[in-house]
Amino acid sequence: VKSIGGVLTGQFLAYVIDIERFPTVAKLWKWLGWAVVDGRAERRVKGQKASFNPRGKAITWKMGSQIVMQGTRTRSVYFRLYLKFFDEYLERARRVWVRVRGADAVKKVLGMIVSMGGEVLQEESGADVWRGLVRFTDSVKPLDNLQKFLNAIKRVKVGRVEVEPLLRNPTLAHVRAMALRKMIKILLEHIWHVWRVLKGLPVGAPYVIERLNHKDFIPPLVDDPKNPIWCEGKYCHNCPLSKVCNPMYVREMLARLEKKIEEVRRMRQLMKMQVGGGANE
Repeated sequence: VKSIGGVLTGQFLAYVIDIERFPTVAKLWKWLGWAVVDGRAERRVKGQKASFNPRGKAITWKMGSQIVMQGTRTRSVYFRLYLKFFDEYLERARRVWVRVRGADAVKKVLGMIVSMGGEVLQEESGADVWRGLVRFTDSVKPLDNLQKFLNAIKRVKVGRVEVEPLLRNPTLAHVRAMALRKMIKILLEHIWHVWRVLKGLPVGAPYVIERLNHKDFIPPLVDDPKNPIWCEGKYCHNCPLSKVCNPMYVREMLARLEKKIEEVRRMRQLMKMQVGGGANE
């Protein structure tokens, strides 16, 4: 994958060590801190022991950040995935549900929506009650009109106004973080999938098909079409790389990967011996 150098790759391998430890990609996500708990991203809680590896999460976050920061230069396929997710989340962030009670408040809020570049996509009205799905366009920068509306709606004194964004926190920074998180999870799933296939380990159905009941999924991607690292498997019949897969190259990559893992293990053993020797002295 372009933009991920040898240092980050070595650090990632040092924490994963062996993909046999993770029979499912969900366990790898959990170990690296990318699991979902009660519908929200897993976080560390003060006073409690972390249920994931904080250092491993930091390394994978750096991997994703490198892809994004160097994306305009390398044009990595995962950077293009990030842009796709960013556009999807940005479109969701532009939309909010607005519920207004009171005839005067309805008239005032509708006027504010029109003046701030809002468009009513769906609406329901009753006796002194109006509810609608509103999409706000951008004037100077993304989500600026939406933020103006959210700030202005707090100053409405007549009636009762409730605003429910489709995204919990409709800010540009949050949209970027969500797109980056999704791209990193897909990258980890692809690493897990290809690594286990190369080692001859069972893979099973992709997570999005087995657990989320999706009908399709994004297959593992490579930045070098001349040397694809992939092989045809049970759930890979639609993979565009299966017809040009080079078995010799796959074996070379597997040998290189095993050599790297062995180097990391020896380095860890040496560090333990040095620490133990220093303690004895």
